[in-house]
Amino acid sequence: PQLPSAAPPPSPVGRLIDMDTMGIPIIEAGSVTGRMFINLQLDVTSENADAIKLVMPRLQSAFLMELLTYLPRHLHDHDKLDTTLLQQQLLQVAHRVARGKVRGVLVKNFTQQ
Repeated sequence: PQLPSAAPPPSPVGRLIDMDTMGIPIIEAGSVTGRMFINLQLDVTSENADAIKLVMPRLQSAFLMELLTYLPRHLHDHDKLDTTLLQQQLLQVAHRVARGKVRGVLVKNFTQQ
């Protein structure tokens, strides 16, 4: 007889933390060609939520710096914003700044002008 397989342990309860809307100028060839407004959420465990709130200014600054260079390159190479790629890129930044306390970065919505 087969023994029932053990279920994986439940993942820690998560929380989504809203970040302030970020407005990023799209700069190409030295001039502003548009703006992108992005609303992000951070997926964190409940136990890390307070720690993330403490580093939120640093996270926002790091995200803005990353987006200033990432968005013009990305939009030059793609017809539209690939949110999956963007989320992966920002998660790398979040891991660096918050030392692994962020489980995910979600693009809630965005508009391009």
